Amino acid sequence: MTNLGTMRVIWEGVGEELKERFGLEPARPPEEIRSNKEERKNAWFGGRISKGVLVLDGHDVPLDGVVARSHMATVLRRKRLCSQCIEDLSNAYAAQYLEGEQQSDWFGIWNKCVGRRDTEKIRNYYPAEMFRLLQYLQGDRGLEDMTRQFLKWKQSGLRLTDENYVTHISEDFRRWSRKFDATEIQMVEHLMEEPSITMRELAEHIGVSYKWVSRKKNELLDNYVLYRQDFVPYSKVGIHFVFLLIGKDEGTTDPVDYIVDCPFFLSYRRILSGEWNLLVLLTVPENQKSMRAVDEFMKIIRRSGRRVQLFDTAVAGYPRCYDFYSIKQGRWEIPWDILKHELVRIHSDGLADIIPRTEKPMKRTDLTLDQLDMEILAQVFKGNTSVRTIRKELHIGQNRAQERLKRLKENGLIERRWSLRHIGLNECVYLICHHLDLSQSIASWVQRLPYCQVQFTTDGKLILAADLPEAGAYGFARSINLLSNEVMTGILGHSITANIEFPKSLWDEEAQGWLCPEESIRKWFMSVQ
Repeated sequence: MTNLGTMRVIWEGVGEELKERFGLEPARPPEEIRSNKEERKNAWFGGRISKGVLVLDGHDVPLDGVVARSHMATVLRRKRLCSQCIEDLSNAYAAQYLEGEQQSDWFGIWNKCVGRRDTEKIRNYYPAEMFRLLQYLQGDRGLEDMTRQFLKWKQSGLRLTDENYVTHISEDFRRWSRKFDATEIQMVEHLMEEPSITMRELAEHIGVSYKWVSRKKNELLDNYVLYRQDFVPYSKVGIHFVFLLIGKDEGTTDPVDYIVDCPFFLSYRRILSGEWNLLVLLTVPENQKSMRAVDEFMKIIRRSGRRVQLFDTAVAGYPRCYDFYSIKQGRWEIPWDILKHELVRIHSDGLADIIPRTEKPMKRTDLTLDQLDMEILAQVFKGNTSVRTIRKELHIGQNRAQERLKRLKENGLIERRWSLRHIGLNECVYLICHHLDLSQSIASWVQRLPYCQVQFTTDGKLILAADLPEAGAYGFARSINLLSNEVMTGILGHSITANIEFPKSLWDEEAQGWLCPEESIRKWFMSVQ
């Protein structure tokens, strides 16, 4: 049984720190401690206060962390912040109160117990990942500033709901950035060029020790700055990427309401400038019924008084370039005045074909796929890529799991992609071009920009999105407008992704194709109408 006196000493120390760092008045300590061996699988892992009693559960976590979180939560509840804000700030503070491995373990257990938090059907976030990144990038000061900001909101009479809290920290999350040195950039460039490179090979390429590479890679991965994604290329299993542009109208209906129940819905972005309202990405199985459903949806949208355009992609590429990242300044310095003239020269001199590009045809595999293949791809979609995890989840032998994984990887049905986040790319623009030659020139020109998603439709139209540093949207638009005013550009909000699963149940093994989710489509149309 934990000593009540020990708990009160910790509580008192936490109270002094809360007053000094956050300007918060301490609360009275619990009057009693009780134990409950059942482990909580939520944000209050380890224990929480109930009716003046600190009830500890079966989790093996430091008492200091539980007490620090409980005290912070008690004080924040008096300020009437929303429940998710209280949970997140209290857990983040508890992690700060701990040190070394205990702090790292706290973030790990928090992530395991809470993981992804869904605030609505199409908005989610990972609180432990966000606040671990905040701690890594900004230290203790980051949490102090965020807490004071939310407290000022309440003092100003602004309503802080779970939804606008998540919206706010998600937007902040995109703006957090870190400076990178030349060796780190070089390491990441090699990882992106050769995703399966070993750490020893990487160390040899960039001229550093194996120990340094391993430590640096783990540091960036653990703090959610470097991302490794093993993913299923949808096009290779017969699922189309279809973009929809949905226009504005004079009504009050949010166009997001039209797509939230769509069985093909993957993500959307708000369009913050221009005549369009929403850029939607659908993943549509390759069958006539599914495509007809999308066509019918477009008719419904048009009857509502909104414009809508469809772009069925056939070629895609994802160029990344760090040429304009200033190591000395720790920020992007893109010479837009030079680049805009480069674009004109590429187009006028017909240079588009000689510039190396990243786009590849979105071609379907010829490999015969059975239900076990689909089960494995569904696990990869969830982030489970090790033989051990797949064996455990699917209850199959090691040799069978190993052979299937190898077969799927060799045939390009499982790919690896590395990316660097929080490097100061805080703006996003989109571009749509219907002119074939001009589209090729632009696609070649953007290869030197920090990060782009370049897609060509079946009839040669270009649709792309570019992540840019601050004021980059203005420089991008000026460059495009110097060449042509027939190209559509605009500023995008951050991407909102649906909570979806890989559609393994729709796979028809005998026909080697996808079934149409007719019942889901029927419910979608009912909700739309």
